[in-house]
Amino acid sequence: MATFTRDHYIGPEDYPLLAEVRIAGDWQQALRARFADYGVTLTDNGLIADKVEVFGAYELLDVEEARARYGAARWMQAPSPPCPFLEPVAGYLRFSFDLIRDYEAHPIRHEAALCLVREARGRIVRLPDDRWCEAVVERPLHLGGLVSKFGFEDGDALLTRAPGPYARYVVAAVERALADAGLAAWVGWRDGTCHNPVRLATIEHEGQQRLALWRADRRDRDPWAQPDAAPIADPEARLAGLTAPLWAFEFAALGDLELVARPVSGALRSTCSFEQLRGRLRARVSRRATPTRSAAIPQGAHPRSLGRRPALPRQRVLPIEAPANAARPTRSGS
Repeated sequence: MATFTRDHYIGPEDYPLLAEVRIAGDWQQALRARFADYGVTLTDNGLIADKVEVFGAYELLDVEEARARYGAARWMQAPSPPCPFLEPVAGYLRFSFDLIRDYEAHPIRHEAALCLVREARGRIVRLPDDRWCEAVVERPLHLGGLVSKFGFEDGDALLTRAPGPYARYVVAAVERALADAGLAAWVGWRDGTCHNPVRLATIEHEGQQRLALWRADRRDRDPWAQPDAAPIADPEARLAGLTAPLWAFEFAALGDLELVARPVSGALRSTCSFEQLRGRLRARVSRRATPTRSAAIPQGAHPRSLGRRPALPRQRVLPIEAPANAARPTRSGS
């Protein structure tokens, strides 16, 4: 049974990375809990560990302390993204992942990096050279994803898969982009999926199941008012090349700041592509974890037991509002 100490590790003044934490309420406790959901423990004595060994170290800073230390830095003075779905900055995590050298043998490092992007959701800074990236940015996402459950980077790019204000924003932005391209559609949000929730609804037309995408010859043409119009035969081809600007996660920040890299002959090179990172995220979202026993770590710093995840609810399509007399889209497969 291992007992973790930090006596022989680098001190906080040497930690090269810092991340804004945008979590409401008790942000320190919430941050520890969310790291635990990824299999990562932030111990009480400042170490970052998985269930068997330490791979990093950290310290937590409140906003006032961070401003006192870094108030003159360019990254601190730069304006925050005007994203309405982000919480204010509650604190900062200063950290190092460099206690394990063979990173390819320790994918938990990549889980921790994903947690920083998806859960902390703030600016990530490399302090020695004053470089930073935003975890959430407004960027174009391809509308071809509307026809597939693997679209929008399998849904991983979206800030949440849950119905709510962000879902309504995404659907409205997609509809505007389609209208600008001379198209009209029934865009739905699938509740309960671990894949892409934003997809075209399916309707029955002339005895066949078709995706609800039409050509809009005039701006005032409304597919809800004309449910008998023939849908586009090849919606994927018609949507190719179209994008919509959306607030979304930017996983490129992980590579830009070398969060997924290892030393090789004195230089850093990437060891994990963004596709592999997203693949790890998909596996984490969809798997059914069974309870496991963790190795001994300092008291009060045990990772939460993941337990068995509940079964996902039956998927359903949440279409846009429509007139009462309009034909409704039918349920499609997963």
